[in-house]
Amino acid sequence: MAVDYNAIVPIPDGANTPKKSGGRVFIVVKKNYNADKHYNNDSRISIGTSIDRQRMHPNQNYKLIYPQAYNENVPHEKKLPEFVKIIGPYSAFLAVGQHTGLYDVLIRSFGPQSANMIMDYGAYSILTHSNVAKDFAQTMHEYLLFSKKAYSDSWISDFFKNRMTDDQGKLFRDNWITHCKEQGITEAWLCIDGSNDDCDAVNMFEAEPGYDKSGNKGPIVSYMWAVSSKDGTPITYLPYRGSRVDGVALKEMVEYLSAFGITTKGVILDRGFWNADDIHCLRQAGLPFIIMMKGGHGYNQMLERHGETLRSENVHYMLNRSGSYGTVDEVQIFKDKNETLHVALMYSNTRAARSINTLTDKVKEVIAEARKNIAANQPYAIESSVAPYIIAQKYRGRKKDTVDLDEEKLQEAVDRMGFAALAMSEEMSAQEVDDIYALRQHSEKQYAAFKTQLGYDVMRVYTPESWHSKFACGFIAGIIRNDFENRCKRANTDANTALKELHFVTMTRMRDKLYVYVRMMTLKAKAVLSEHGLVESDMSLIVEAENARINGTSIDPIRQLPMRESVRKGPGRPKGSKNKKISKKKADEKQSHPKRKPGRPKGSKSKKTSAES
Repeated sequence: MAVDYNAIVPIPDGANTPKKSGGRVFIVVKKNYNADKHYNNDSRISIGTSIDRQRMHPNQNYKLIYPQAYNENVPHEKKLPEFVKIIGPYSAFLAVGQHTGLYDVLIRSFGPQSANMIMDYGAYSILTHSNVAKDFAQTMHEYLLFSKKAYSDSWISDFFKNRMTDDQGKLFRDNWITHCKEQGITEAWLCIDGSNDDCDAVNMFEAEPGYDKSGNKGPIVSYMWAVSSKDGTPITYLPYRGSRVDGVALKEMVEYLSAFGITTKGVILDRGFWNADDIHCLRQAGLPFIIMMKGGHGYNQMLERHGETLRSENVHYMLNRSGSYGTVDEVQIFKDKNETLHVALMYSNTRAARSINTLTDKVKEVIAEARKNIAANQPYAIESSVAPYIIAQKYRGRKKDTVDLDEEKLQEAVDRMGFAALAMSEEMSAQEVDDIYALRQHSEKQYAAFKTQLGYDVMRVYTPESWHSKFACGFIAGIIRNDFENRCKRANTDANTALKELHFVTMTRMRDKLYVYVRMMTLKAKAVLSEHGLVESDMSLIVEAENARINGTSIDPIRQLPMRESVRKGPGRPKGSKNKKISKKKADEKQSHPKRKPGRPKGSKSKKTSAES
């Protein structure tokens, strides 16, 4: 039992009192007489360690058995705030929330306490790439928060289930899409994806049996996103039933956007929907579409026709993206169907190099490990991911097995790396389709936020109410992340790098239990915050606002960006601020004594000079 050496309490009456310091202090709770051995076998409980014959350091048992004595002798303070708190991410996300109007929409839709919690949970997901509620309090206690404190996982679970209602979620969707329209967003590309996130939620209406993208069978929940074709701002979302593109859901989304005055330009899909049925469904809907091809007949045709040309990095096919090349052709997309589409074949030398190195290094590693085991007469295994590129021969008797590289198959795989193909319902140039599909990157980041980046591959909720609430929180985190990334790009900084830099923007608690801003901001952090409309002096104002909340002098739950006082710029007297009396005097002097032109005035020769001449 751990002893608290900071606490000093009196040794209670009836306790064993050691004759020397450092001895164990205990009490007898039951006397057991052993008749066979003729002595007592007492039951004892240790309550601490002695200092002298009157005082001791208590342990947890003393606190439980003698609570009054413990409270009288051990000073108790309120738990102090953390010594250092990180304020950089809070500052940036508050700026995002106010500049985009998101924070105000959340307050109007959910109320201030829930709005603050949603902002904090979005920040938590972005910072940690996780949605595990049980880790929220432990992680976020070191950050400055929108909420009063980092809530426990049980509070958050109740929040998702009971505090965020479905009606509030629908109100948020209406309020947010209205705000987007007011900000000038008039067109949107729909990005569609399906997932089996939360298949196990009880009575989940939207979950239907189907196959996810990994080929696993189970209940599937699909969802649809609409993003701005200008900057990727997420506009709205729609969960719907099943694992396939649903024409009814697509029509519902288009009508919903149209009701708010937003035109649907088309649909962007990833390779999970590359099949004849989904393409037929899209054509019936009458919307333009762009789909990432999974492979097959049409993809192979494009590689045969144009693969070598693009791989040679012919500048005629160069795209705006660094190291990227592309061309467009019309091909038969399915071998057994007489149907053609315009297809753009893209090649990225950066992606090719990365993929080639990953594959070849893995193949070499597996071969070396297998040969080592064979030499030592140990069992070996060839991983399935590299098995197609390795020839393994097994022998009986004294001849040892052999493991060799299949150069031909590995070369075929290497030659196909770095390529991607996009099928289009309407003809456009490679650059046009590349620019449009780049919009999906914004949407993909939202999906990555659910599945990998934010850990939403498992929703970790068990009721439909919690699923919808948590899904909405993920969508909102996507809005924050998208705007933050756009601003980081303008600051020439990667978003993840910027978040690391903002971790060094901190405040420190002083002896008076209040915080001060630590002026150690890096140039990158300054550049990122500058894109969010913040300067370093704003950090002190943000810390002052937090101190006011700690002191209780401010109880306003709505967070605000700091209001700076107007400061005169530049040295000297501002233009037009001269004293009127001085200005009038100078004007009079100018009028009575006009400025002379250079040289001798006309007729000003001296009389002497005139007479001599």
